[in-house]
Amino acid sequence: MKIKRFINLHKGATFLFVLGLMIAYQNFTFGPWIYLSLHGTYGILWLLKDRIYPDKQWEQEVSWSTGVLGFGVISLYWVAPFILISSRLEPALPLIAAAVAICIVGIFLHYSSDAQKHYTLKYKSGLITEGFFARCRNTNYLGEILIYLAFAMIASSWIPFVILGGGSLPASSSQICSKKTSRLSATLILNPTKLAQDYCSLSFLLPIPEVLKALCQSFVVRFDPLILDQHGHR
Repeated sequence: MKIKRFINLHKGATFLFVLGLMIAYQNFTFGPWIYLSLHGTYGILWLLKDRIYPDKQWEQEVSWSTGVLGFGVISLYWVAPFILISSRLEPALPLIAAAVAICIVGIFLHYSSDAQKHYTLKYKSGLITEGFFARCRNTNYLGEILIYLAFAMIASSWIPFVILGGGSLPASSSQICSKKTSRLSATLILNPTKLAQDYCSLSFLLPIPEVLKALCQSFVVRFDPLILDQHGHR
């Protein structure tokens, strides 16, 4: 199965899951409704994005067992609405306002930068140095982190923040999967430090998850050109 199958299933099922929690716990207060609108809309937009400008990295094939495991891992992001609804927390209105603002900014950065990357590389290969990628090599990841940060804020619990912090490192772990080894893999194996330095020289933010993974000694990482595509390379 393709990686995008279990990801899209999770994104699309989020609205029904949150609504089901609200019905199960008979909690129809302001906080759950706001959460439902934000997270549910995010999932619907994700499905639309996959139809209009799909991400090639999610087209890779994985085993069914990996798909089931992957769905279980990303389902940890459902902990936030569960805590919010089951505990009947009442988020403060200023907190909700801040979360909504952060979520809107995150959605703008995430989907707009992905669109720029997709359509730019469709007609012109090479490093993207304009628009969203002029000052930041990972605008799409930054946007997604802001989105889930907003969800954690509404949940008003430390647990979603821990999940977000843990998930921010392997958030792009599927990009590490590849069917062939590119020239970058040789750089990684022979000189991982140089790889990190080269990337940091181009990046406005801290090293991305792939670099941190590359420096880990617990497993061997293989890179594919699709990884470069995710960051404005081809």
